[in-house]
Amino acid sequence: MAGYVFISYSRRDRRYVERLASHLNHAGVRTWFDDEIPIGDRFEKVIRSKIDACAAFVVVMTPDAEESRWVHREITRAEDKGKEILPLLLAGDVFFRINDANCEAVTDARMPTAKFVDQLKALVSTGDSTPGLVKSPAPEKTWGRSIWSSPLLAIPLGIIAVAALAIPLAGKWSPRSPATTATHSPATTATSTPAVPVVTLDLATLKVLEKHKGEVRSVAFNPDSRLLASTGEDRTVRLWDVIRAEQTAQWKLGGEGYQVAFGRQGSLIAVGNANGVTLYDAVTRKKRPVAEFPQDAARTVAFSKDGKTIATGDDLKKVRLWNVFTHGEVVLTGNPGRITSVAFSPDGSTLLSADDEGFLMRWDTGSRQPIGEKIQADTYVTAVAWSPDGTFFVTAGDRIRLWNGATMIKELPGTVVTTAVAFTPGGVLVTGDDTGSVLFWDPRTGKTIYENSAEHDQPVLAVAVAPDSRTLSTASTYDTIHLRRLRDSS
Repeated sequence: MAGYVFISYSRRDRRYVERLASHLNHAGVRTWFDDEIPIGDRFEKVIRSKIDACAAFVVVMTPDAEESRWVHREITRAEDKGKEILPLLLAGDVFFRINDANCEAVTDARMPTAKFVDQLKALVSTGDSTPGLVKSPAPEKTWGRSIWSSPLLAIPLGIIAVAALAIPLAGKWSPRSPATTATHSPATTATSTPAVPVVTLDLATLKVLEKHKGEVRSVAFNPDSRLLASTGEDRTVRLWDVIRAEQTAQWKLGGEGYQVAFGRQGSLIAVGNANGVTLYDAVTRKKRPVAEFPQDAARTVAFSKDGKTIATGDDLKKVRLWNVFTHGEVVLTGNPGRITSVAFSPDGSTLLSADDEGFLMRWDTGSRQPIGEKIQADTYVTAVAWSPDGTFFVTAGDRIRLWNGATMIKELPGTVVTTAVAFTPGGVLVTGDDTGSVLFWDPRTGKTIYENSAEHDQPVLAVAVAPDSRTLSTASTYDTIHLRRLRDSS
């Protein structure tokens, strides 16, 4: 994966920075700036990690930027990490602390010169990846952002094969390769690896759901894959008909929504929000009576396999298990940080809880006791998910890591912050990241089998795969939910 340029700026200069980033991206220079970082309480850690991994550091200098403590913190971090600092003077004077750096004036809000852009290209092309990671070259693409993202796309592309996961990938799948129509198949011997699915994506079936205002933080399908629930910054829970791509119900929350989950039968919806957990009935379209589980903000929520227990995680570093029927509560403590994600294993025997300090706890759901010691999984963990067969789980954050118990079995390549993870029923790993990209991975080889770097223009906050394997849903910081046709031949 190519390196990127970190842009430091004052938020009052955001309009110029958005134009600058677009200009550089079109010139072939990948950029990153703190535009709507998901989950605000991780702001500082995200900034640190993005500066540490960048190939070059651009600071947009204005009087407002000079007064910004965050801009100076970012410059200090870049200096400490030995990053190449390239200042752009938009207004005011050159910062005294970096007046020895070559500065280019962009007064009157003009874009930098070709010479400046070429300098960035040279730095980015040499790459600057996090130590210990293997770079994964991006798949070849022939569709531009406007074609890929357009809901009106109706050209006869047919179904594009994302990848055949039946054998280790010797090369890369490219959307323009006519031979990549999932023709590989495993040898059927007693010792061969069990057959794994072929995933295909229909580029002509994008549907965009746009009722939310602000970040859409979570999406979830009901068990029959016909309904999608969503929640987010606008303090609403919305229910959507997946086939018609229409909203069918809406509820108002008392605080911002963080995560939504369906119960086993699909009639019950749990929503983690700023005031705790609220339950809704997907059939009657009404809030469940006496259905509040008050607590500190419930950042994450998950149902147990039998649908009788809801697990939540909060900013008080506590995991809570709630009985859906009696409202009885059990509190689990052990995570040193604020809880960011919880997940039950497919057989219901184990609960994972991850936090913003990067630690992971495993809990025996029978005894309610921890399994082993806490695991330092990352610098922070944004999401966790179990493989469909329960043989391993994945943690996401600065790294994407696969685990078997307390043992890390694989680290996937990459330098971006992964913000959302999910598995298809057949075992393909799907991730969303802070660049707006959605990637498909073969967890056995640790290689990407498809990357859509233009799924969203903003960070991806949520990824969900329908239980029938036919639909992929992604959501971002920019009001929108995307639905795409997905075929997983498991």
